[in-house]
Amino acid sequence: MTTNRTSYSSGNDPSRLAKAIFDELSRRYHEERHQKIVAEISDQLVRYRPAEAMSLLNLALSWAPYGGVPEEMVFEQYGTTLSRFVDQMWTLVHHLDCDRQIVDKLAAAYPRHQNFFADSARRALL
Repeated sequence: MTTNRTSYSSGNDPSRLAKAIFDELSRRYHEERHQKIVAEISDQLVRYRPAEAMSLLNLALSWAPYGGVPEEMVFEQYGTTLSRFVDQMWTLVHHLDCDRQIVDKLAAAYPRHQNFFADSARRALL
């Protein structure tokens, strides 16, 4: 007597399916969280006066050749974390439609979303 066996396919593997679903939900969560943080930062920028915005960009540019603004200086001058400062800086760069040379200088010292997920997870715990 022969048993009728169905062939096993990795596409039917429940653990792979669960991982794919988890990965997709995780990606969506991080994307939505990022959009929420960017919206919060954009709302905060409305309160910036043009002189304050230029001050932030000038500080970032002046420290760019040295690897970026020291975290202590950011906290002293703006009362925020370096990660938040960098997010605000990139939002300003985007809103002001800065010159490509400026963007390149800033990108060398302040990679976009360098520690975004680690920082947002840390903030969520606080």
